[in-house]
Amino acid sequence: MAVLLLPWITQAQDTCEAIGYLPYFNDFENEPFNSGITSTPGSTSAINAFPQCWVRINDGTGNRYFPFITSESNYVINGSKSMSWSHSTYNNYAENEYAVLPPIDQNLYDSLISNLSMSFVARTTAVIAPFPIFIVGVMLTPTDTASFVAVDTITLSNTATLYTVDFANYTGSGKYLAIRFPRNGLSRQAMLDDVFLNLTREWCNPPTNLSAHSTDSEVTLTWNANGNSSFTVTLGDITVNGVTDTFYTFNNLHDSTLYNYAVASECYWGNSIFITGSIQTECHPLTYDDLPFVEDFEIYGTASNDPISPCWHRGIVGYYYNSILTRLCRFEIDNDTVGLSLGASCESPYNYSSWVALPRLADTVDVSNLEINFLIRRPNTGVMPIALSCMVVGVSSDITDDASFVTVDTINVSSEPVNSITPVTVRFENYTGSGKYIVLKAVVPHSDSPGTSVNSTTYCTFAIDNVILQLATPCPTPQNVQVTGATATSVNAV
Repeated sequence: MAVLLLPWITQAQDTCEAIGYLPYFNDFENEPFNSGITSTPGSTSAINAFPQCWVRINDGTGNRYFPFITSESNYVINGSKSMSWSHSTYNNYAENEYAVLPPIDQNLYDSLISNLSMSFVARTTAVIAPFPIFIVGVMLTPTDTASFVAVDTITLSNTATLYTVDFANYTGSGKYLAIRFPRNGLSRQAMLDDVFLNLTREWCNPPTNLSAHSTDSEVTLTWNANGNSSFTVTLGDITVNGVTDTFYTFNNLHDSTLYNYAVASECYWGNSIFITGSIQTECHPLTYDDLPFVEDFEIYGTASNDPISPCWHRGIVGYYYNSILTRLCRFEIDNDTVGLSLGASCESPYNYSSWVALPRLADTVDVSNLEINFLIRRPNTGVMPIALSCMVVGVSSDITDDASFVTVDTINVSSEPVNSITPVTVRFENYTGSGKYIVLKAVVPHSDSPGTSVNSTTYCTFAIDNVILQLATPCPTPQNVQVTGATATSVNAV
């Protein structure tokens, strides 16, 4: 006899009081969370990582903890936590996942859901269609999916976007706002953050397209007004009211420090939802006095979310996956028995370029006077051939713009024995640009057309260690020295 598996429901609201004030806002920063790493302080199981007084419904037979609050950086939109949703082609995943908001005191909105509007920020990891959707609606009973009535459908994109839903056309008697994530037959992930709820008559559009840029002592925020003329801007514990421009610069900041920032429109009843983010100020730029600059990566962790070094940068260029494919890895050098060395590993099986950048150089440093030395190891790629000259060394003036990258040299390790370790020196004497970032890239053949697969038969992977950036030696060190023609009294070196 077949067994009917009912939807899995968690976090019932029986003991929770209704939301007693508007606007209501939840950015999930103070909710239970799962980090994906059991040793993370405060992290709980995915099953328990869900907002208090919300209801989660999942009709799958496995992985029934979705949606849940995560702190994994690849799945966080703003701040340090977001709500993660997931579907797969595996049959045990849910056909529908729901997150149901807490009840709201009916006196706040005259018992009419149609008086309310809700916004949230969301994105998907998918970069090609079909994109997943969120269906926003209202439920009569928070544990009965049959009572769900759709109000609006949101098609997600790969870019974090603020969406607004107006419930003006809802005429039912439901009292519970809900978000539904239906399966579309493909493996798709979505993230949700910054849920904001208020009366429509008091709705005020937040600014849009907020971006941040930092130096070692400044952070500049820029945004679009979105029909508003006055804004509140925050950075860390600094708040500035009445800003009438669409930009603001905070000065005299600490270098190498992570700051949370936010901007809201100022409205007649108060502020709109805050659009938020975080940015780390640059480390103090390297001067001639800081050379030689040495990094052996020995003190850093090897988890995928760990920084490769506080003052280094990393990223990808591509369209297939959004995960960062540059991380620290463990490998041995010269039979080191004290401990395993760590290196920055760049690999590009799906993104056609992943990169790491050294700390920014001061404006007074002439890059053409420098050289970089490091060890490179070619690991075993199994049956997949390694791309020729897949490591590229160069200089960038803006690490957020791949077009600013200028190639200085390419390193070919394809002919080296598997697991071999080779010393490399790259001199920048022919570089004439103004860039201040030394960049190491892993590159594979690719198509520039989104949706077109890269060549799956080519793989680029390597590890680096013992990086030394210094003034170039007056006479370059010979490379690839070979001895030939040995006799009893002489040899030829080439």
